[in-house]
Amino acid sequence: MQLLLLVALKLAGLPGVPANVGAYLLSAQVNFVLSNRFIWHDRWVSGPVGQDLARRWLRFHASILGTFLLSQAVFILGRFVLADVVASALGIAVSGVGNFLIQDLVTFRRLSTNDVRSKHWAKAARASVPRRSARG
Repeated sequence: MQLLLLVALKLAGLPGVPANVGAYLLSAQVNFVLSNRFIWHDRWVSGPVGQDLARRWLRFHASILGTFLLSQAVFILGRFVLADVVASALGIAVSGVGNFLIQDLVTFRRLSTNDVRSKHWAKAARASVPRRSARG
């Protein structure tokens, strides 16, 4: 996906480095959706909603910052001897392994039994607190 976006942005007239950055940022959004929906979909406690989804999205983008810099460095250095698309593919390959490991171990980590228990206890505790009626 990133390579297709790179080609499209270059055909639209953007120079190589800005086109590669734009392609990376756009493809990151698609990558998050696909990762969340298909690769690590089984790691939700109660479903992909609200705060859990926002937490994952923020963690995902924080975690790809380092590998983005790595990918860009490989791309920029690779441009000296390779075509932009080939240099970008090399950057994607180098950072892809790191991204997968970070996503698996941090962003989409499986909640421990204690995390699940505490979440369910908190939910049960909220449900057992009597609500005040409007009549007081």
